[in-house]
Amino acid sequence: MTNYWKPFLVLASLALAVAFVSPAAAERRVALIVGNADYKYVSRLKNPVNDAKDIAEMLDKELAFEVISVVDARKDQIDGALADFSRKAAGADVVLFYYAGHAVRHNGKNFLLPIDIAVKEIAEVESKAVDMDRVRLALAKTAGVDIIILDACRNSPFDIVASRVVDEGTPSRGLERMNLTAISGAKGILVAYAAAPHLVALDGAGRNSPFAQALIRNLKAPGIEIRHLFNLVSDDVARATNGKQSPEIGSRIYGEYYLRPSGR
Repeated sequence: MTNYWKPFLVLASLALAVAFVSPAAAERRVALIVGNADYKYVSRLKNPVNDAKDIAEMLDKELAFEVISVVDARKDQIDGALADFSRKAAGADVVLFYYAGHAVRHNGKNFLLPIDIAVKEIAEVESKAVDMDRVRLALAKTAGVDIIILDACRNSPFDIVASRVVDEGTPSRGLERMNLTAISGAKGILVAYAAAPHLVALDGAGRNSPFAQALIRNLKAPGIEIRHLFNLVSDDVARATNGKQSPEIGSRIYGEYYLRPSGR
């Protein structure tokens, strides 16, 4: 082979390599993973830390996410992680927020509970817990698909919450359904609840909660469009819990999106 053809062969090889790069590899992906279990003043949970660590590892090693992860976090630690997440999420192609732990609803809004929370009145949740509006604001400048996953509300953590009606005529347990239009990214949003609104998710008897276990299993499969993927997760959870827990999936995504494309 003469030296004359070598530059052309190099260029051709580069072009072929680019053509076979997975679409996911070209995306900028950012995730914030929070798992709270070791609560100081309310009932402790078994699996959220395991769930958070296992999902963070998969997103990092297999799905090319830049992962911010905090476990057994105080409110100031969650606030700091959200601020970092907001900076890194700006302009990202796909942004994912996952939370496992206690959460409550109050006055039509959802609040995530840090491990150091202690309240005497339910109204204190507004200042001592993490408002999901903070997560919404962190997603405000993303350029692509937003994914919010709430493996929360495993039981009523406060005696005061368990014994009262928080919203008029509505039991206190469970989370509120979020307004997708208000938090939708440029290419849409998917919100997955481990249990349907106003119902309670199970913590699980093994290493992971039923929801986290189903999520990890289905994230391994290539070529599944994201809405179908979470429908499969929902089916698996309902089957594993004999219908005691039924996740709910809400989405407003434009076109199709794959976390793990098939083929190349």
